Amino acid sequence: MSRESKEICLLGFHAVRARLRTAPQTISRIIFDGQRRDARLNALLKQAEQASVKAISDSALAMDRLAKGQRHQGILA
Repeated sequence: MSRESKEICLLGFHAVRARLRTAPQTISRIIFDGQRRDARLNALLKQAEQASVKAISDSALAMDRLAKGQRHQGILA
């Protein structure tokens, strides 16, 4: 199954982090901007790893397409 065939329902750090805290089993994977590397992203990726949620690096352009033009801060789930 391709990445595009799975629904993107969470956009941005607050939404993804909150879901990781409260119901990580509902997240099939996290997609993050591979060009972004900062403490905020690293902390979220560590949280995802601890919850056994797969994290996938992608381009900002591909993420914009998946988010259908909505703001996503470089993180989708």
